[in-house]
Amino acid sequence: MRSAQSVRSVKYVNIKQLVPSQWIEEATARQTANGSSPNSDWDQGYGYQFWRSRHNTYRGDGAFGQYCMVMPEYDAVVAITSGVRDMQAVMNLVWNKLLPAMKPNRLPENAAERRKLEAKLSSLMVKAQPGESNSSLAASVSGKWFEFPENDRGIRAIRFDFKPSAPLMVVRTKDGELRNTLGVGSWSKSQNAFANGMEKFLSVPQHPLLATSAAWPSSDVFQVKILLYQTPFYSTLTFKFEGDRLLFDAEYNVNFGPRNLPQLVGQATTSR
Repeated sequence: MRSAQSVRSVKYVNIKQLVPSQWIEEATARQTANGSSPNSDWDQGYGYQFWRSRHNTYRGDGAFGQYCMVMPEYDAVVAITSGVRDMQAVMNLVWNKLLPAMKPNRLPENAAERRKLEAKLSSLMVKAQPGESNSSLAASVSGKWFEFPENDRGIRAIRFDFKPSAPLMVVRTKDGELRNTLGVGSWSKSQNAFANGMEKFLSVPQHPLLATSAAWPSSDVFQVKILLYQTPFYSTLTFKFEGDRLLFDAEYNVNFGPRNLPQLVGQATTSR
């Protein structure tokens, strides 16, 4: 994206400009004050639906760290999709890491560095759920259904199948059964699986693509992380086995409401 001033100097063919340059300049300028801290990107002023930012920049700013950061002096735009609670920390990375390396003029081609960057990008991945791959308790709870009292999340029962070749979590809901294959020390992809309600409030597809990773942080606790891998959103499920009871806690990485959900307590049953 170019600044309004540089846009006017470019000749376009058969293109009609719909938004006046003057309006863009006004929309991205400081129209109202919103604070005085020099270290906060929320205190630099506000335009017409655009935030002013430090370093003479401006941005479009969405929930949980969805950014379009425009740097007119460098003819650059940084687009970020994230799901974080500390949104300032994300922008600090841009100012501390990216901005110092930017130059006003185009950098010369550097094939070796480009290959290094491409290799780094292709190797990036979300860390699998930490913990042990097995527990002495796994065999005794594998295959058991744990039923839950009626709850507003519609979760009726959960079963784990701790098979070494293909561990599985089955969640019985009011709409039927949902199955998540579990990556242990890795990620396993599923579709039409249990998303712990994330699809209902985070504006994602009704049947999102999921990746699931699981591990035992202790002998009686099993944790499952469900990642909506086309989005920045995930949920961590914690299951604590206490005899015939299953204590089920869950949290979201971000949420418009509470991140930690009320605990559900399930009871082992012989029903199938």
